[in-house]
Amino acid sequence: MTRTTDGTYMRFRGGVLLLATLLLAGACREPDSSGSPPPAGSAPPAVPVDPAASALVSAAPNGIEKLGAATILKRAKAALRAAPSFRFTSEGFSEEGGLRLPRTTDLRVSGEDVHGTVTHGSHRMEWLFVDGNRYARADAAFWTATFGEREGQIGRELVGDRWMLVPPSLDGRVITADFGIGGLLDDAFDPAGDLGTGPRTRAGGVPVITLTDSRDPASAVHVATAGKPYPIAWSGTGETGRITEIGVPFPPLVAPAEDNVFELTTLTESGRLTTL
Repeated sequence: MTRTTDGTYMRFRGGVLLLATLLLAGACREPDSSGSPPPAGSAPPAVPVDPAASALVSAAPNGIEKLGAATILKRAKAALRAAPSFRFTSEGFSEEGGLRLPRTTDLRVSGEDVHGTVTHGSHRMEWLFVDGNRYARADAAFWTATFGEREGQIGRELVGDRWMLVPPSLDGRVITADFGIGGLLDDAFDPAGDLGTGPRTRAGGVPVITLTDSRDPASAVHVATAGKPYPIAWSGTGETGRITEIGVPFPPLVAPAEDNVFELTTLTESGRLTTL
């Protein structure tokens, strides 16, 4: 998601800013030791060829570049929604309390099921959405940075390495309520200005048409012009992302065993973690 000068946004969500509020809070305390953010611009991210994209590289042109930008976007989202599976990755930086913090997202999506990791600063959180339930598992650094030494130790000792089952009452506080296929696609690209079409080029070897935002020239989404019109790459101020491995099967996601799950409401009802 890229911020415009008036505070509005164009979003390709699911990576950069689909971070849990608690993860952000802890990461804000971590100073940045990395380099500068990726340069802004509408050119596709410089990425290697995705082996699974070979079908798109050799496919016949789909003619989508002849359509209006809004129609291209609509069809791109519909194509990805219909894909049996895909991988969503992004990397970038965010400004938090005067600090520049690196962030990454690496998710595998299959229908409504999602599994992957989000990092922010030095902290890492693993997310699992399966069978309609949302689970999260955080590293030790997250607990201390988010809750402080005393409460963080309580959290670490009680939860350990188990998954936390996140109830709907904590949506948006521990894990984002609209995450998953709905969050990735229904609000995938929300321009601050008018959608437009930019140059035809290639991203990861795949021919693409660029969708642009009239009020934010740094933001762009790149849609395949061969085969199915998937949105396969995007870029913006301080961030880049890719959709890869479209249609590549991966092992079915399975809910954690009952003895490997901690009911997060246990912490909230006990009052031991005041942040929640």
